[in-house]
Amino acid sequence: MQNCEGGMSNKPTMAVAVTSGGALSADHADIARQQMEAAIKAWLSGKSEHTIRASLGDLRLFATFVRGEDIEDPVDAAIVLFEDGQLAAEAAIADWRADMRESDHQPTSIARRIASLRSLANTMKRFGLGWDLSDVRGPSYSPYARATGPGADAVKAKLDELGQLAVDGDAGHWKTLIAARDYAMLVVLYHTGMRRSSLVGLTWDEMHLGGSRPYVRAVVKGGKTRRMPLSRQCVEALQQWRRLRVSQLGRYAKRDRVFCGVIGTKAGETLTADSVYKRLKYSYGLSGPHGIRHTTATTIFEKTGNLRHVQSILGHRNAATSQSYMDEQGHSTDEAMRVIAEEEPL
Repeated sequence: MQNCEGGMSNKPTMAVAVTSGGALSADHADIARQQMEAAIKAWLSGKSEHTIRASLGDLRLFATFVRGEDIEDPVDAAIVLFEDGQLAAEAAIADWRADMRESDHQPTSIARRIASLRSLANTMKRFGLGWDLSDVRGPSYSPYARATGPGADAVKAKLDELGQLAVDGDAGHWKTLIAARDYAMLVVLYHTGMRRSSLVGLTWDEMHLGGSRPYVRAVVKGGKTRRMPLSRQCVEALQQWRRLRVSQLGRYAKRDRVFCGVIGTKAGETLTADSVYKRLKYSYGLSGPHGIRHTTATTIFEKTGNLRHVQSILGHRNAATSQSYMDEQGHSTDEAMRVIAEEEPL
C-alpha cells in the first residue's frame, strides 16, 4: 500500500490478530498485516495530503516514544499501539501525553495527536483489529490533567524487595543478576528524577562513583549533558550491579551502556526504553519511568514545600512545569537528591 509518506512495507512482522479476550495473538501474521494495511488506508481515506502527513506523523511519534527508536512503517507503528492490549495502550498514551506536556507542547497539539490515535483505534475496531479508545478523551487523559506516579511507599517497598534479592540471592543465578540490575535502575530513577531515555543511554565512563560527591553525566533532552549527583544508595546499588555483571557477563568497555540484558541472546545488549517501561510497570506494578519521576517530585515537595528543589532535580527551566508534577496542588540539585534519598547534608 502506497501513500504520500512513502508507503508500507510488505515484510512479515508479528501477528496482530485480535483474540476474543482483546489481546493480540501470534497467529495469521500475514493476513493480520494485510487487514491492518486496509484499516490504515480506510483511516486515511478522504483526508487531505496535509492531514495524512500529520496523522501518520502522530502515529510514528507515538510508536517511537514507546519503542525508544524510530519506527517509519505505519503498520509497524500501529502494531505498537495494539500489540499489548487495551490497558497497555491506554497507559502508554497517558505516558506519551505527560511527556509532551513536560516538553512544553501546546495543549491543542497534544489533544490533536491523541485524537489521531483514537480515530485510528475506532477504524481498527471496525476491521475487528482493535477496541474503543474513546476513554482517552476523559479527564485523566486530558492534556491539562496532572499525571501521577506510584506512592513513595510503594517505590521504597519495591526497592527493599529487589535490594534483598540482590544481596541474598545466589550470585551465579540470573534472577539475582536481574534483581541487582533492576534495583540499581529503580534507585537511580527515584533518587535523580532521570528520564528513561537518559537512563538507557548511561555509559560506564559517565559514572563517577568515588569521592565525597559522586555523580553521573547524563544526556538529557536536546542532546545536552547534565551533571546529576548520586546518593550513597545509588552508588552502592551501581557498584553491586557492576560486580555481578562482570562476574556473570564478563568485562565491559568504558563506553558500554550501564544497563543491559542478562540472559539468552539479549545478554550484554543495551536495554531499550520500552523494555525498562514494561519491566517497571508490568513486572513490578509501579508505573513507567515517567511516573517514578512524578513520585520523586511529589516526595521532595511534600518534605520541603520548596518548588525550587523540584525544579532543580527535574531540570526544568520553568517552575510551572515542575508544579504540574505534584499530585497536591522548590535549591540546589544536591540538596534535592539528599531529600529524596533521606541523607544528611554534607
